Amino acid sequence: MKVLVTGGAGYIGSHLVQEMLAIGNEVVVVDDFSNALSTTRNSPHYAIYETNILDLDALVSVVKRENVDAIFHLAAKKMVNNSLGDGIEFFETNLEGTKNVIQAVKEAGIGYLIFSSTAAVYGPNPIGPNFRESDPISPVNSYGESKAMAEEVILKSVMDLGFNALIFRFFNVAGAKSPSLMEHKAQNLIPTLIRNIKKGEVTEVFGTNLPTRDGSCIRDYIHVLDIVRAHILALDFLDRTKSPDASIIVNLGSGTGSTVFEVIKAMEIASGEKIPFRAAAARNFDPIASVASGELARMLLNFRPEYLLQEIVNSAWRNW
Repeated sequence: MKVLVTGGAGYIGSHLVQEMLAIGNEVVVVDDFSNALSTTRNSPHYAIYETNILDLDALVSVVKRENVDAIFHLAAKKMVNNSLGDGIEFFETNLEGTKNVIQAVKEAGIGYLIFSSTAAVYGPNPIGPNFRESDPISPVNSYGESKAMAEEVILKSVMDLGFNALIFRFFNVAGAKSPSLMEHKAQNLIPTLIRNIKKGEVTEVFGTNLPTRDGSCIRDYIHVLDIVRAHILALDFLDRTKSPDASIIVNLGSGTGSTVFEVIKAMEIASGEKIPFRAAAARNFDPIASVASGELARMLLNFRPEYLLQEIVNSAWRNW
């Protein structure tokens, strides 16, 4: 099969490209290189187009020229902290860019679209059961809101245009396969811990007296290679079902929550360093807990994550 990966030069996209090639697929990458892991614009193994998904004509031209069978749409603006103020760029890229991808699907007659959404669409929640895909959504920032709106556009387009789509809601993606595929700029906890260790800086823990088992926030961490494997399973699922009725939203997480202090302990084990921290006030945009229910992923895709928290943290430290 020939697949196109938007954002294929980024963190998750680069891992996906490598794995898709390894199992014998042809790959085309579309990326504007604004958040790429590498500046390489050419590869002997796959086609790369330096194109922004907001450029509809260029995107449609690539899709038609390459005659792809499926699109993995990963390209996005994703820095949650930066989406609390002016969110225009998030709606431009994450919503309008997704509309352009759908238009390309329509004009080229592509059968399959797999879209990267986020657990940020769920918003804050009390301590309780893990998030299920049927739970109401309530995003609290422009990033989550733009992704929720993109999801809605995709689901409506599936009914109108008749292609197959699967929407993944990512929880906290971390780890790496190799040093060249490690994301260094990410602002989430694991990369922040590594940077602080390297620089000898103190880590701030936002919220230490929350109603959790140790007072800190709980998050669901999943290895990037598990994310990639789920995408491969999703494409196979859509190809087998061959019906727009297959279009669905699926959580991608480990199903197990880890507190900030548990992640710090795992990083101390991986690095052999004692990590100093400073307690800070909880941020109002941070959910107390955000953990996936993995039931639907298991049922539809036969997907179960292979990597535990310590393995995720070890790979991040090792490949930094």
